[in-house]
Amino acid sequence: MTLIHADANSFENQLQRFKKIIDSAGLGTWEYNLQTGQLIYNSHWAATLGYTLDEISPPTQQFWLSVLHPDDEPRVSKHMRAHLDGEVDYYELEVRYRHKNGSWVWVIDKGSIATFTSDGQPEWIMGSIRDITERKNNELLLIHYKDLLQTTKEVAQIGTWEIDLVNRKVHWSAIAKKIFEVGPDYVPLCENLIEFHPEGHSRQLIRAKLDNLIANAEAFDVELQVLTAANNNKWVRIVAAPVIENHKCVRIYGLVQDIDEKAVTLNRLALEEEQFRLTFEFAPNGVALVSPEGRWLRINKNFCQLLGYSEDELRVTDFQHLTHPDDLQADLALVASVLRGERDGFTMEKRYIHKNGNIIYALLAVALVKSKNGDPLYFISQVNDITQLKTLEFALKESVDKMKSIQNASTRVGVVETDLNGLIRVFNTGAENLLGYTSQEVVDLHSPLLFHNKTEIAERKSHLAQLYSRPIIGLEALVINLKTNAFETQEWNLVRKDGSEFAVQTTVTPVKNADNDVVGYLFIFFDITLLKDAEQEVKTLLDVTREQNNRLLNFAHIVSHNLRSHSGNIGMVLELMQEETPESTQNEFYPLLQKASNNLTDTIAHLNEIVLMSTGVEKSMVFLNLAEYVDRALLNIQAIILENNAVVKNEVEKEVFVRAVPAYLESIILNLLTNALKYKSPFRSPIINISAIADDTHVSIVVKDNGSGIDLKLHGNKLFGMYKTFHGNRDARGIGLFITKNQVEAMGGSIEVASKINVGTVFTIYLQKQK
Repeated sequence: MTLIHADANSFENQLQRFKKIIDSAGLGTWEYNLQTGQLIYNSHWAATLGYTLDEISPPTQQFWLSVLHPDDEPRVSKHMRAHLDGEVDYYELEVRYRHKNGSWVWVIDKGSIATFTSDGQPEWIMGSIRDITERKNNELLLIHYKDLLQTTKEVAQIGTWEIDLVNRKVHWSAIAKKIFEVGPDYVPLCENLIEFHPEGHSRQLIRAKLDNLIANAEAFDVELQVLTAANNNKWVRIVAAPVIENHKCVRIYGLVQDIDEKAVTLNRLALEEEQFRLTFEFAPNGVALVSPEGRWLRINKNFCQLLGYSEDELRVTDFQHLTHPDDLQADLALVASVLRGERDGFTMEKRYIHKNGNIIYALLAVALVKSKNGDPLYFISQVNDITQLKTLEFALKESVDKMKSIQNASTRVGVVETDLNGLIRVFNTGAENLLGYTSQEVVDLHSPLLFHNKTEIAERKSHLAQLYSRPIIGLEALVINLKTNAFETQEWNLVRKDGSEFAVQTTVTPVKNADNDVVGYLFIFFDITLLKDAEQEVKTLLDVTREQNNRLLNFAHIVSHNLRSHSGNIGMVLELMQEETPESTQNEFYPLLQKASNNLTDTIAHLNEIVLMSTGVEKSMVFLNLAEYVDRALLNIQAIILENNAVVKNEVEKEVFVRAVPAYLESIILNLLTNALKYKSPFRSPIINISAIADDTHVSIVVKDNGSGIDLKLHGNKLFGMYKTFHGNRDARGIGLFITKNQVEAMGGSIEVASKINVGTVFTIYLQKQK
């Protein structure tokens, strides 16, 4: 017994020494009796969880389960059972306990069976815990970083690759294989790597970079295109670094990143930037980028030309100094509104001050460009020069104002404008005065049919219905002919507001818009009552005059016939006296009587010509070749031309025809030519020019000479009178121009004369042209 007791004391002493050693090591220990369920913790175990030993005494299994992480309890039971069943020599596991402050404490928990019962069953299990929270957190952070790096590689499409130059082996990561579009089991070979680079620039570049890396140990970072196994071209970034052993490159590590989307985006952005630059520079209007403070950041050529400044000159100023003072506040207010976010942009008409001081009218469109954060970066300002349009606008406004003034000032001319439906839109002062209505009584209320005679309108509709083979409705009675005519003028009887009627002449025209579409009608009318009265009076006078002319013509026929008989008798008596009683001719009065008889005969002949000119002319008129008649007249007076040493130029073109009586045309030409020779200048040889000028309806025959001329101030009003002479020539009888004028007018023509003394005379005859 003494020996057993000594052994027990020795074991207890030894156990106490172990406990002291453990306490000095700072280990938290635990003991658990599998038979009784008793738990024993030391103070370090309690302190690891933030407790004192007193706070957790007496230790219970329920407390232990309450602080053990729920996810770790199954693992603890599994590993403990494996040790108790002898599957493992000891129990060891990393577990989590809840600290007193609520955080989780990682510990490494170790234990093993310490004693057995007398029947060999495990009795006490003893173990310890050690705080590994810091290490565990670092491990978890490392795992997190690894996961993050892998995720980053996958998101950024970065794969890794390696070339073992000694063993000629190549390794690609999964992402690298994905980039090159090969299967997960694909094994790359050194000999085949170059095939993933298309011929041309990319293949030459990667070959040169690899050769340089191997030879000079120079790393590289390039962007180029590769050709994947799926035959797709793809932009990648390849980074490579050498591994040097004994001054020789034995291995190459590298990264490959899929940047195809980035490259395409950059290329697209570069293209868009180039397109923007070209659009900006060559835009037909002025374009400028302006800072929020109003400074010019970028200005295109057209903007500089618009204001007359160079780009350098504009950069040292701001838009405020170039804006017309009267427009500046409105401009700044709109800019401020955009900067406050109340609108995205604005459009306004404004005036700029040109470098030369002129005013430039412009249509300004402004938009604000913002950063991703919504901060204002700059304004895009587009400026269109509308100076010419504004000038036209002002001119149009002035014209409209003048037109309105004229309309209102035209107190006796009515102006009425309607829309397509006939509703009156404009009713001027003249219309008010003539019709007795005010504009307020008719505008937007009635059509012009209000003041038209209903009987006349009904007759007009009936006539037009037969013409167009359909019923005529409403305002069509006044405007339907405008479908084929630019205007229509008609006489109407209008009815005033008081019921009285008066005659008017109305002209109606269509009103068209800028697209040449008819949008309404314009009626302009004026009172023709006095004209109608005068017309009736003139008609009455014409009837009386026509009757008197007929009587005079009959009288002239009678007088001409009777006088010609008496004159013939007197002439025959004188001839008989000369034959039968020659001595009677010696009487001093006989020559006077004979001269009087001859003059009487001539006078009767002239009277007979005038009578003949008044009858039957229209039926005798035919189309004649003017040049032929001039040539015939010149042939008839050729001897006179030679006698007077005259030069006559016939400049009438062969294809000119006139409508005339042949005898009259020959008489007119002969009369004017012989007059030109008869009344030549004593100081120079006669020069006569005959020409003809044709227009659409008439031929002007011009006979020009360099003769003595006529004093038109003295004789102009009686130049074409009967028996009027102006030169004192002995053979002048004063009947030629009278007959010429009557012959011209009988053919529906006219004659004019221009003359200067001692310079010459120009006769111009207007006759009808061949149609």
